[in-house]
Order: sequence, then structure tokens, then C-alpha cells
Amino acid sequence: MPTPLAKPDLSAWNGSKPDFAAWNGTNPCAAWPKWRPAPDVQETWDLKGRVAVVTGASSGIGAAIGAALLAEGVHVIGTSRTPGTATAPFDLLPLELSDPASVVAFGAAVAAHPAVVARGGLDILVNNAGRAVLGPVGPPSSITNYLAWMAGVWEGLQTNYLGAVRVTNTLWPLLQARAKVEDAGGVKAKAATLKKKVEVDKHYARVVFTASPMAWSSSAATPDLWGYAASQRALLIYANMLRAAVTSTPISSPPSAASKVKLSVLAPMATATRLVEGARPIFLDPTAAATDPALASFLANIRVATAAGLDPVFVASAYVQVLKEDKPVRIRKKNRRERERERAEQSSPPQHISHTSITHRLRMRPSGRPAGRCPPTSRWCRAAPPIGARPRSPPSRRC
Repeated sequence: MPTPLAKPDLSAWNGSKPDFAAWNGTNPCAAWPKWRPAPDVQETWDLKGRVAVVTGASSGIGAAIGAALLAEGVHVIGTSRTPGTATAPFDLLPLELSDPASVVAFGAAVAAHPAVVARGGLDILVNNAGRAVLGPVGPPSSITNYLAWMAGVWEGLQTNYLGAVRVTNTLWPLLQARAKVEDAGGVKAKAATLKKKVEVDKHYARVVFTASPMAWSSSAATPDLWGYAASQRALLIYANMLRAAVTSTPISSPPSAASKVKLSVLAPMATATRLVEGARPIFLDPTAAATDPALASFLANIRVATAAGLDPVFVASAYVQVLKEDKPVRIRKKNRRERERERAEQSSPPQHISHTSITHRLRMRPSGRPAGRCPPTSRWCRAAPPIGARPRSPPSRRC
């Protein structure tokens, strides 16, 4: 069995300069997150007093999200397939995502919950619950029990994709009820304290989907996770399509037709949870886990990767950050040219030099920009490019 990797010390992260010392260059599970939680994000909303539903909140990421929201003063309603056997500092309601009748009963229980009734609706929905789907992708001739294989594929789609669709549709009226109410009192940052002048939307209702990086993967290195990747890809497409549908207003509709509910998708890297432990995964071939050496080795590697993954508490902080933002957007990863420019600026002060046959240093304004015209012998001048960059010639005679 492979040796587990050392878990990175997340408490030492300063939010601006990740430390990749714990990463061995081959296993991304021990790497620091690349986008969220992000430094210097303007937290606009105060979550105190709001009501949130978090699915899959009996353990793992869901339990950490529920605890983080509880610490922010949110009334949390969690879900579990077996709430009688789980303990949590908030209410746990029974929910089996693969059973439509269970989703309907859950929706009625949420609507009748005292916190939801007192609030007049639901502020936050975190579609977090999901299960790993493990098994061969084919070819069909290699599948010994086709009916069990198809049943496992369908259960994975029912749980990871259709379950989230059903829960969202069932609780949507409660989210809309809160989205229609102006909630200026929940704005945490006032105009005088905002880092940037922004127009804050006075309506608050959020839906967050937990996807997996596997939704973007078609790697031949993980064929036994194809069922999980397919269900996560379907969930990602649904979330993106729903976001586009509720934020766009048809020309023939009044301005109020667009929904005020905001949707986000977070895809945590491998996290230290029990996603593939015991009977939690959905096995497309129930006997393969015990009889197939290749699948057993694959399972062992996944367990090592998750054991060396991110702390669920740290992952939950990304959810809280997104829920506090007024207009959560994707944190774009900087490209190679931007990173090189930053390194060049940090290593040496910028020098503004005219690109002519005669080197000519320019006078500097207090703002750091060059002043004055270029010398008569010069056609143009500009800031010196970083080392290795190809200079460009703007069609101007002024500096």
C-alpha cells in the first residue's frame, strides 16, 4: 500500500502566498487550493440570522459547512440518509436523494420547520450530498452482471445529479420567497467601509452546488471513476444552465421576471473525508471490490489521496466566503505571462528606457510614469519589457 503523503499545514497559510513544500509534484491532492478561499475578497453580507439547508451534513465537507455556518449565526438544517445514527450540532432531517418520495417528504418538512416559517422562506441551499461511483466502464463484454451494472449507474445519477435537481426544484419556492424581500439590514459592509464602490443588491438568496474536479476530467488514468465523473459533469451543466436561466430576463418579460437567487458551483480538491470508505461508494460490480486486485489497488490509492487531502474545515471556509460575497465570481488563475510580469516587478524596480540607437533615460513623474517627449532621434519609447519578452512598438511619438 502506498505511503500516505503528509497533510499540508493549512493553519500556516497567509492567504496570499501558497506553500507547495508538502506537494511532491505528482499528487495534486496534497497541493494548496488554487482559487478559493481567495485573499482580499470583499465580504459584503452578514449571515447572522439566516436559514440554510445543507445536504449530506452528517459527515465530511457537509458537516464542516454546517458547523462553519452555525458559527456565523446561521440556523442550519442538515440532512442525512440515517439521521438517527449521526450526531451534529444542528437539526438533521432524513433524506435519500435517489428516492423521489423522500425528496418530496423532505421538502414538506423544511417548509414546516419553525425556523423557515419564522424567516418566511429559505436563504441558503447547499447541495453537497453525493456518493462515489466505482466500477468498470466497459467494454460490455467484460461486464459479468449487466443488470447490477446498470442499476449502479442509475443510482449514481439519481444521487449525484437528479437528487440535487429534485432538492433544488422542491425548495425553490422557499428561496424565491426570501429573494423577493429587500434585506438591506443584512449588508455587512457599509458604503463608507467598502474597499471599492459597488452597488450592493439588497436581495439575498443563494444556492451552492458541490461538484468534483472529476467533472472536468476524461483521464484514462481513472476509468473506474467514470460513473462518478459523468454524474458530476451532469450536475455542473445543470447548475450552469440554471444560473443562466434565472439571471437572464426575456425581452418580453417585465424587469422583475429575473430571479434574485444567485447560484455558485464549488469543486473542492481531494478532501480528507470518508467518501470511499466502507459501504459509502456505489459499486457497479459489487463483487469486484473483493475479487479484483486492480480495483482494490485503485481503491487503496484513492483512500491514501483523500487521507492526504484538504482539511474539511478549510474547505468549508471557501463556502462561507462565497456566501458572504455580493457577486461571487470565479477567481481566474493567472497565466504564465502574468506570473512572469509579477516576478519581474518584484525582483527589480521598473526602468523606463527609450528603445533607440542612443539609450536615453527619461524623467519620472511622481506617479512613476515617464514625462516629456521622446528625443528627436527616437521614434517611440516605452517601459522596458521583462527579460525574455518580445518588445512591441506602439505607433506613437509621445512617451
